[in-house]
Amino acid sequence: MTTLPTRVIGTKPAAFCRWIFDLLGAAPGDDLDDLFPGSGVITRAWTAFAATTNTA
Repeated sequence: MTTLPTRVIGTKPAAFCRWIFDLLGAAPGDDLDDLFPGSGVITRAWTAFAATTNTA
């Protein structure tokens, strides 16, 4: 099996990222430092999460 050259091994889906944010009790307005940016999925998911206004 070969990997696509544009993909990073271990990339997680956005739903997984959201689950982690919920697990950590993150809220829009919090800061996130993506220490291992790799594919950029965490940063993109955080940007989408932080843009939400529903904090219920």
